[in-house]
Amino acid sequence: MATVTAPDPAGTVSRRRGGFVRSIRALAARPGFLPGFVLFSVPLLAIILGALFLERAPMDNAIRLAPPSLAHPFGADNLGRDLFGHVLRGGQISLVIGICVAVLSTSIGLVLGLIAGFVRVADAILMRIMDGLMAIPGILLAIALMSVAGSGLFNVIVAITVADVPRVVRLVRSMVLSLREQTFVDAARMAGNGTGRIVFRHLLPATLGPLAVQATFICTSAIITEAYLSFIGAGTPPDTPSWGNIIAEGRIYFRSAPWIVLIPGFLIAATVLGINLMGDALRDALDPKVAKAI
Repeated sequence: MATVTAPDPAGTVSRRRGGFVRSIRALAARPGFLPGFVLFSVPLLAIILGALFLERAPMDNAIRLAPPSLAHPFGADNLGRDLFGHVLRGGQISLVIGICVAVLSTSIGLVLGLIAGFVRVADAILMRIMDGLMAIPGILLAIALMSVAGSGLFNVIVAITVADVPRVVRLVRSMVLSLREQTFVDAARMAGNGTGRIVFRHLLPATLGPLAVQATFICTSAIITEAYLSFIGAGTPPDTPSWGNIIAEGRIYFRSAPWIVLIPGFLIAATVLGINLMGDALRDALDPKVAKAI
């Protein structure tokens, strides 16, 4: 007589936790992940603590263009504001833009890419639209959209997202076109699964890894693009601090007060480099060929 084995939810949870811990350890072991994590986490932690504990510093003409000192670690800007708190507040805006653009671009691109890769009629229409958008350089498309919509934080996020979505759509579509010819998709069809179930149960999980890597690069690209837009006056309004706005305001005083430009520029470079290093490590961890080679 066959025995019935009772389910072991505790064992299942334990195995899942063990697999998650192993994945984190494998990711941390990748070259470049820890340096990237440090480069990104230090500015991020400073920005978070600044948002919690720093109040907006008043303008003080007595410290106008003052160099870095113990009282003002980053010096002061042309309006007599403490640059330390001003740069941290600008980092909040820049990181919010980068994260929002990454989330929106990957989410919209994922949906459109799945549709284009699995529905032939939709593929013909969507990809012609994406090809048209990709024919315009991303920064020029963002500038054109900002010139129509006007300056503003929301408009900056939308403009950069529109420029990044086509690349995500093409990535997801290419993966779906490859995966839908695999035998497991044929087996799912023979088992009576509909198109929706096949897409969301079998194809969607296979796209999440490459999408996570792509999201890191989109985030860094959005931070740099926002700096470009703000530098030429087409980004966030001047009263909304961002790293790009701070650099734009300080460029006039670069010879007498270079720290106004150099400090936010260094933070942009460190943040972008840190996220890119973590993205490279994540890509290597998700690639089985690289994982076996290392």
